[in-house]
Amino acid sequence: MTTSVFLDSDLLFNFLAINPEKKEKYISQGTTGNSQLDRIIKAVMKILEKEGTLSISNFSVLELICTINRLKSSHKIPQIVKTLSNVCKIFPINDILIEFAWFFGANYKLHSGDALHVAFCLFNNIDYVFIKDDDFHASFIQIKEDYEKKGIELLKDFLNQFHSIKKIQEEITKKFENIKTIQIKQIR
Repeated sequence: MTTSVFLDSDLLFNFLAINPEKKEKYISQGTTGNSQLDRIIKAVMKILEKEGTLSISNFSVLELICTINRLKSSHKIPQIVKTLSNVCKIFPINDILIEFAWFFGANYKLHSGDALHVAFCLFNNIDYVFIKDDDFHASFIQIKEDYEKKGIELLKDFLNQFHSIKKIQEEITKKFENIKTIQIKQIR
């Protein structure tokens, strides 16, 4: 069975932005000289060695494109998107996923993009999530702890306020149960 892994955008950016000299130095010496970058490379290489799949949303691609543009490196966008397409499985964002993210945004201290990432990971059966940001990590852990204490009641209460469509409620509720098995790791 293939392991599905999500890298938060800042980690994914750091991995993709590694210049060839640093990558070669890591391969030959086991370090780039930057311990945080070394941890990112090590995590990604472990995933790929174990036949894991890096899985991201098309929203993550947008986040990377915007970051690259803000860094005044827009000329690198086509190559990075091509690399992403080769090393990642890119899933689309749909309306149900957005509505699932509303729950996380309404109940946890998450930015809109992070709420969408949580919903994406649960909806797409991601096994491992690697995060750099302290607040995002703490919120994801809180979601998992709340589920262990309260189950799906908080989600059901939230959905009942917005949906009369039983099928959508059932689909979102079923996907929320993936929180039981997801592994959340922080890379600093």
